[in-house]
Amino acid sequence: MGFSEVLLIKPKLDTADAKKMEDDLNGRFGRIANKFGKGLLKSFIGGGILGGAFAAINRLLNPLEEVEARIKALLGQSTDIRDTADHFGTTAGKFFKLQQLSHVAGLDDAGLKDLLETFKTQQDLAKKELADPSQGVHRSTVALKNFANEKDVADAFFRVIAKIQEQEPDVQKQTIEAIFGDKITGGAKRLFNLDLLKENDKLGSTDALQKRLDKDEEIAKLNRGLEARRNIQRFIKQSDAVSPESVRTIDAIDKAKIQKEAQQITDLEKLKNAAVTIEAIKTLAEQGLSQIEKLFGLLAPVVPILNGISQGRGLRLGGFSLFGGGGDGGKK
Repeated sequence: MGFSEVLLIKPKLDTADAKKMEDDLNGRFGRIANKFGKGLLKSFIGGGILGGAFAAINRLLNPLEEVEARIKALLGQSTDIRDTADHFGTTAGKFFKLQQLSHVAGLDDAGLKDLLETFKTQQDLAKKELADPSQGVHRSTVALKNFANEKDVADAFFRVIAKIQEQEPDVQKQTIEAIFGDKITGGAKRLFNLDLLKENDKLGSTDALQKRLDKDEEIAKLNRGLEARRNIQRFIKQSDAVSPESVRTIDAIDKAKIQKEAQQITDLEKLKNAAVTIEAIKTLAEQGLSQIEKLFGLLAPVVPILNGISQGRGLRLGGFSLFGGGGDGGKK
């Protein structure tokens, strides 16, 4: 049967075939619509309407968590300030003020504590040597003779620095080295050059700070008490809930994890072997390409000759023409 004869054939469908085709198409469309509907519902749950609702709830809860964290940080800071103040025999308000003054100079809390510890050590030495000067006294004792018996270390430290700032530059250097050593740099050095009285006035009332720190300490005590109760309640409820079946479940989960990890290691070995094989193939391919390039390099000079032969021009050697016809009959 020729092509022209095929074109003359008219396709015909009887009623049964048409109905079957219609049912088949309807069935396919129904399956597609069903899958589309499920996908649409999934999109609503995962990233659509419900997803948007969950995102809104998270946006509402996150600030609450942030506020909770800030409250805990504030109460913790108040407690740390009070504990450190007690160590240096001062009030929380005074220490907090001194701490912030050191921040103005760029001295961190650890640096300030180091200076105060050094100052306290020299105070104790001065107190001992002034009580019995028969063994002689250090330069630091001479510098601290009016402050040796001060119990409020932070306050004495503040007043000593203020007094040092009234001295001539050369005397200042000698006094600082006598009390704190000769390695005062950075924030500590800037603190000694800071106008303490002026900056202290800018930071407001120490009494106002003390009142707020006292209030925060009471709240911190309440918070610690409530947290202790929660910890006990958590322990009791979890202790009641835990059972042998709980640890068996955990054991089954951990065993499944072990199996999964082992399988991943096995798969890694397979991937490694595949990678080695692929690299070997790539190396062979690169070597093959380099060989082809060499072959092309060798063929390059003779390509014109081969072209000449293929086009019937032949090859000329000396006065003769080989493989070609016509022209001068092979002679000049």
